[in-house]
Amino acid sequence: MRRLFASRWLAASAAALTAGAARDAHACAMCGLPPGDIATHAYNTSVLFMLSVPYAIVLVAAVVGFVAYRNACRRRDAEEDPQPQPFSNR
Repeated sequence: MRRLFASRWLAASAAALTAGAARDAHACAMCGLPPGDIATHAYNTSVLFMLSVPYAIVLVAAVVGFVAYRNACRRRDAEEDPQPQPFSNR
């Protein structure tokens, strides 16, 4: 019984300390900024940059893969027919 009381007391005091400290904390970095502050634009820009970078990396990898595949196909075709006939329709 004493153990249960001690754990409840510990939980209640931890909740009280957390609630008291949360009064001064801000939810995010932008919530505490005054309206029109330049840091708001900086935070928005950095978030957009972080969101777009993974897509840009995938796009660059896809383009590099496509170019490598296209060049490999051209090399293979060139090896199969080493001397193309320029006027084969005559």
